[in-house]
Amino acid sequence: MRTRARRRSAISALRTRLYWLARVLGDVQAVRRGPEAVGKRLMRRAAGKMMGRLLGIQLATTSFTSVGNEADLIQRRELLAAPRI
Repeated sequence: MRTRARRRSAISALRTRLYWLARVLGDVQAVRRGPEAVGKRLMRRAAGKMMGRLLGIQLATTSFTSVGNEADLIQRRELLAAPRI
């Protein structure tokens, strides 16, 4: 039995197209401003991707020990250790 891939909602698809269009229009605007603007845009886009990846790695590896006081930490540990229903 095959499962079908889940379709995006119309609003989600529209949002994706609008963000794509905004990015393309920004690229066109940078080209019209000249090579310096294109270079800045490429560097900013690359820096944004790197920061996003670093933040994603940081969030994935952050433990509960770095957040809150000791009472909060104990409560979080108890919640994590509790059996799941």
